[in-house]
Amino acid sequence: MLKDAQLELTEHRPQKTWFGPLPARRIDHVLVDQDTTVVGAKVPTNGRAWLASDHLPLVVDLELG
Repeated sequence: MLKDAQLELTEHRPQKTWFGPLPARRIDHVLVDQDTTVVGAKVPTNGRAWLASDHLPLVVDLELG
């Protein structure tokens, strides 16, 4: 069974990726299996992130088992 990477992190509030000055929803996800450890997750909001796509990027750091 696959799990939502952002929900696997303790003390991490899942970040939203819906495009806009105040993103309203999580529309992008990274799913991991039980052998993968999620080390970190972030949604960059710099100038390049706003230009790259109609979504904000979701960057997830993983440790493969």
